[in-house]
Amino acid sequence: RCRDSSNGSGTSSSSNGATDCVAAMMQGTWYTPIPVEFEGDEGSVQGGEFQLARDNFNVTLTLGEATVQGKLNADCTQIQFNNGAKWKKKIMGRGLDPGEEPPTKPQSDLLSDPALDNIIDRLNAKINVWLLNEDQERVMIEAAVKMVNTKLKPALDEFGASWVPVVEALLDETKTGEQKCETVQQAIVDNFRDPLVAWLNGKIDLPMVGEDKEQKLLQHLVDWLVDIIVPLALDGLDRTGASVDPLGPKRHPEDDD
Repeated sequence: RCRDSSNGSGTSSSSNGATDCVAAMMQGTWYTPIPVEFEGDEGSVQGGEFQLARDNFNVTLTLGEATVQGKLNADCTQIQFNNGAKWKKKIMGRGLDPGEEPPTKPQSDLLSDPALDNIIDRLNAKINVWLLNEDQERVMIEAAVKMVNTKLKPALDEFGASWVPVVEALLDETKTGEQKCETVQQAIVDNFRDPLVAWLNGKIDLPMVGEDKEQKLLQHLVDWLVDIIVPLALDGLDRTGASVDPLGPKRHPEDDD
């Protein structure tokens, strides 16, 4: 079964596996940024004057005579278009929609249950175990995926660095948007802004300016730099497609999703 991460419902999948999941998940409300409800079949969906056609995880948006290509992310909740624009799907029940409260149940492991369901669905669509039916395969895959999830935080702590709390916060669906934002901003201050100010202050001497004044001037300068660098870096991820396709051709050769 293919679970639509927008509302947790299940949709039967056929032999096309992951591609049928894509078809089901393309239906629903997309922020364009105005919310638009899309409906249709496995080949394309229609929302108002928009037509959204898919070829596996590649999509083509048409409005009149204008078209633009893009790519769906792994759980079919974002579309990154080639011109840098991005659509996000309305997701209810996970605290991700504006104004929606996050789940009250603590998230002890790195990935939430809906995120795990998506991984299990994709693996179940690709793996065939002799003598096991789909449901039996899913039970086996689910046990393995959940076991791995319990090991992810310790693994990141082992080989990760200062970015680990940021990753954990962004993936923790029990945290509010404000809490996640605070964690990200504090990490940028602690691991980028402040070290950069200290490094520059040790390398640069401004004539006729005292050390305290120089520190303040450098802090202002770096603040402006960070305000520019971080959005440019994130925009670069979107415009290159790496934000929704982080591995690209470097993924395992047999993974042709």
